[in-house]
Amino acid sequence: MDRYDNNTTRFIKAAVTYCRENDWDNTDIVEALCGTFGVSVNQIADAGYQNIVQQYMNEINKGVDRYILEHAKKLITDFCLKEYNCEGDFSDLTCINIAYTCTSDEEIPIQIVVDLVHCEMKCYLSGELFRTRTYDSLGDLTAAELEYLNFDELVSLTYWEED
Repeated sequence: MDRYDNNTTRFIKAAVTYCRENDWDNTDIVEALCGTFGVSVNQIADAGYQNIVQQYMNEINKGVDRYILEHAKKLITDFCLKEYNCEGDFSDLTCINIAYTCTSDEEIPIQIVVDLVHCEMKCYLSGELFRTRTYDSLGDLTAAELEYLNFDELVSLTYWEED
């Protein structure tokens, strides 16, 4: 029984440490991610901590990536439903159109595109690339841009001016 408790504790500590190092402060994510793979913390402990924890940490890594991707897609879908009353088109994750309009004064088309593969937001003017914002990770893109999507800000050229 001591081995079981010790291994469970080690796994949870390792997973929580990993999540915290990657800005995942919520310990509930460990159990949620284990559930994603159909694995319980008990199964991990029963399998033996030393040989299997790395495999599950790799799976948690993949799970975090899947979770962030699904969260990003949900944020885009919520935005599109609010603005256009339809879901986003995710057929090409490198080119998700989220905003389009024309400037009121010169009728110049402005198009905003999200690239979930290369972690970029792009602004096009008259079909030409005007500005790209590139992030180190999908999590960074999601936190900086997708959590706060606002149509008026997205299509404002002052929003896209160099920092």
